Amino acid sequence: MTERSWSISSNRGWESFECELLNDHGDDLLCRLTLNGEYLDRSQPESNGDLVVPDFKVSLPQTLLSRQSLRGLYMDLFRWREMGELFSRDLQAAGSGGQMLRLSIEDNPRFIQSAGKRVFTIQYVSGLAMAITSSFLVDQSCVGLALDELARSLEVEH
Repeated sequence: MTERSWSISSNRGWESFECELLNDHGDDLLCRLTLNGEYLDRSQPESNGDLVVPDFKVSLPQTLLSRQSLRGLYMDLFRWREMGELFSRDLQAAGSGGQMLRLSIEDNPRFIQSAGKRVFTIQYVSGLAMAITSSFLVDQSCVGLALDELARSLEVEH
């Protein structure tokens, strides 16, 4: 990770969402988004589940995000870590060319959750042609690390 990037990982460490801030465009930022996942090695069906290997990597190299919405995301993550306040935040810039990015920490009945573990969801849409949704569990330590990186990349004091 660079000084101009931040990430959030799942509580088991197998999934992550990364955002690298590439260029400033006034109130907006051109970003490279990467979604990574690991899973048990499927080539070893007889293994006991102790070998985790890369499973997927999705790269979105030119996503235009609003600087103000990233600051709002910082506050959303902070409130979730401190008070458990669920949220959903759209991050795309006004002139993003049909892109939509929404990050949230919300309840999701497909996951086993607890008060300290909730579902982080990434939703990305580009025009009519592509939509991606990915979710994984996070806890307060995952969010705390993301807050530190996001603050540093946005130069937010906390």
